[in-house]
Amino acid sequence: MDFNTLMFIVVVVISIRAGYWLFSVLVEALVKLISVLVKIVGTIGLIGIFVWLLISIS
Repeated sequence: MDFNTLMFIVVVVISIRAGYWLFSVLVEALVKLISVLVKIVGTIGLIGIFVWLLISIS
């Protein structure tokens, strides 16, 4: 096995590891974003329910 083949294998392994790391970071960021959006929608829904209750009482 010559030096070029060895370097090619090393670069491929590093690229696969970097791609896997980048994919996991992107998935984690997407999960956090969805979680934040769900919390915002839930908060807006609760505020809407409270406003509706206040309007219906008075």
